[in-house]
This record gives sequence, C-alpha cells and structure tokens, in this order.
Amino acid sequence: MHSSPSMGPPLSTPCFIQARGDTLPISKHAHHNGSIGGCLQASVKFAMHSSPSMGPTLSTLCFIQARGAAAQAKWPTKKKHPGDTRRQFFRVLKWSLLALDAGKWPEKDWDGKDWPAGSWQAELAGTDLAGGFCAILWGFKGDLEHYFSAYDMANPGSKNPCSWCKADIRDDSKPWTDFREGAEWECTVYTPETWSADNPNPCLLLTIPGVTILCLLADLLHIKHLGVDQYFLGSLLTLMVYYMMTGTPQENLDVIWAVVLADLKDRGRANTYTITCCTLQLYRNMCCLAFQ
Repeated sequence: MHSSPSMGPPLSTPCFIQARGDTLPISKHAHHNGSIGGCLQASVKFAMHSSPSMGPTLSTLCFIQARGAAAQAKWPTKKKHPGDTRRQFFRVLKWSLLALDAGKWPEKDWDGKDWPAGSWQAELAGTDLAGGFCAILWGFKGDLEHYFSAYDMANPGSKNPCSWCKADIRDDSKPWTDFREGAEWECTVYTPETWSADNPNPCLLLTIPGVTILCLLADLLHIKHLGVDQYFLGSLLTLMVYYMMTGTPQENLDVIWAVVLADLKDRGRANTYTITCCTLQLYRNMCCLAFQ
C-alpha cells in the first residue's frame, strides 16, 4: 500500500476497499418448488466493500461479477481481444481500480484507447473522480480455494498448499504440518520482494502498484476451529444464567432470549420468526456443554 500512487504527495483522501470472492455451486436446472437439480457447476463471484464498513451484507457489498469457474469463452467475442473471461474481467477491474487509486477519471478506456473526441468521457478525463477522494485496494478476502481458482495462488490440496510461504510436505525439513516454534517453514515466509521473484507472472490484480502477496487476507471463518465459539458462548451463558442473574436458570434464559429477539427486531432482521422457531435449544445445549 505504501507504494500506491495516491499515497505520494499531494496526498489524496483515501478510502480503503477490499475485494471479496467465493466459489459457489450452481445448477443448470431449477424446479418450480424451489429445489435444484441437474448437473452442478461452480460459479465464481466477486464483490467490493469498504474495509471499515458495518451493516448487513446487502448494504455493504458492491456486487461486481459472477461467472462459471471453468469459463474460457472469449469476451468480447472479437479476435482482437483474445483470452479467457477471467483475464478480460481482471483487465477491466484493474483499470477501474487504478482510476480509483488515482482519484481521477481515466485518460483512456480499459483497452488502452483514447476516448472518442467530444465524448463525455474525454471531457472528464484527468479530472477529480470524487472531489479529492480516492480508493485504495487494501486487500483480498476469500478462502484458499478461491485464491487458487481466481488468483492463481497455491493449490490448497497440493503438497505445498501455502501461498504465503514455501512449506512443502515433500520436504522433511519444512512440512506445513510442523507447528513447533521455530519451524523451518517460518524462515520461508514471503516478503513482497521474494514472492515477486518466485512469481514473475502473477494475477493481474497483483500487478497494481502497492498490491502484494501481503494483501491476501486469511478468512477467519476458514482458519479457526468453529467449536471454539460454541465453548466460549456456552461459558458466557452459563456464567450469566447460573451465577450472575437472580432468577432460576430457565427464567434467566427466557430473559436473555427476549433481549436477543428485541435486538433482532430493532435491527430489522427479516428472519426473526425462523430464529424464534429454533427456541432456546441451541442455547441450552451450549450452557450444558460449558457447565459440564
């Protein structure tokens, strides 16, 4: 990020954004009852959001594109634009991100051509894009499979599954299964310079000035043991229900549940009824787990 053009003088007012992506299963056929059937395929989706943004997903994410994971169709369908769908999409996205980074309307179109004379694009070229504001790509969010399929990172199912270091299960000196302090693979963790030396032809998005391997952020829900949350929440509820509140455990649990429902209603969550139908069984289970 420090090498981002907008971080040099004169300093623009930066907004930090993240690229989010995931690979989802889709079906060729949808039935009238809402179920799906037929051959399942994979769809890769991309979206953007502001790093400090808070709120519902639909309000904070800007959907950009979804495509078949195996799409290799030429786009546009002209011989002068060869290449698979993903590369052409990344060319357009890189062009857009560079304009956001500079905070200026682009001088040329995404294909490097001058705007038509007299066009509104030509009139705006080089002027402020957002009144002195700019947007810097802070990082990428996704799981390891998405990084592999979208950005050509390490295959998480391979012998050397890490994109951030040179751990390799085939090398007895630095297997990725070595979690001891001072493990050999720790000495191979990439810097932006060493990663660039080992990856001379990276994904187009990683050729944006200031965007490096360090911008690939680990997805918390894919790197942590989800069972930790169950024990943690169960412990808190047990402490409240059995030791801090004055009523019986059942009465205390009913009070907590009423607060949960009131909070959901205040936030305008649409599935309150569905959550209510789950009753307190989940909370009871967590309390029992922690109490044991």
